[in-house]
Amino acid sequence: MESGEVTAKQASRMLTFMNRQVEKSASPSQQQRLTLFMRDMSRHLRGEKIGG
Repeated sequence: MESGEVTAKQASRMLTFMNRQVEKSASPSQQQRLTLFMRDMSRHLRGEKIGG
């Protein structure tokens, strides 16, 4: 693995952590924004195009 690359396990841990933190105190609109962020971040990590 090259420096700076993220493994699937690392990405999963990060997204799970973020999701659990948001569930604790975020408003519904903040939860929705984080959901979109996590979707876009997942696509980015897979090398896919982000957005429409």
